Amino acid sequence: MEIGIDVLDINRMEKLCEKETFLNKFFTQEEIEFVKKSNNKAQILAGYYSCKEAFLKALGIGIGRGIDLKEIGIFYDDLGRPHIKLTDEAGQKFNEMGFSNISISISDSTSVAVAVCIVY
Repeated sequence: MEIGIDVLDINRMEKLCEKETFLNKFFTQEEIEFVKKSNNKAQILAGYYSCKEAFLKALGIGIGRGIDLKEIGIFYDDLGRPHIKLTDEAGQKFNEMGFSNISISISDSTSVAVAVCIVY
């Protein structure tokens, strides 16, 4: 079992979330579509980004070392619990590292978003 955590300043995300190139580079189409319908774009995107980083930290690889952020999708189940969905390629890498399960938690305030990820 490994754990990763990440915190992100929401003000930083506010400046970036209006740029299509930024969105398309780091977020899945499903994430982008969900955020476009929201009034809290920066908070949601900061949570997504923070969660993706926490996941990579839990794997011990960090950004740019084998799994791109766009290969990691964040979605919510019917009860509002967040989950990670990996592309087939990222899922294969995840399994090759000896992991099979992912647990995440995302939270935010008006100024920061924080995410914790446990892989096992």
